[in-house]
Amino acid sequence: MSFSVKIVSASWCNQCNPYKKAVDSLGITFENIDADNEENMSMLNELGVRSLPTTLVYKDGELVKMFSGNKPQELKDVIKEV
Repeated sequence: MSFSVKIVSASWCNQCNPYKKAVDSLGITFENIDADNEENMSMLNELGVRSLPTTLVYKDGELVKMFSGNKPQELKDVIKEV
């Protein structure tokens, strides 16, 4: 059983960098998905990403949780459940 975390962020997002720093300080490894990059837009639309930052948590390659906002404690709690 393995999990992975992806955080959708953008350069213009005021909450994105503080959130990514908080997640990093928790020792959680994540992949950053740049919402400024046009190549990512179709995937973000498919997932229904509407606000930033958005966190995607995958277990064994399957999306199990998606939430928006600067919520490092929620991410920590979700990872404990996974």
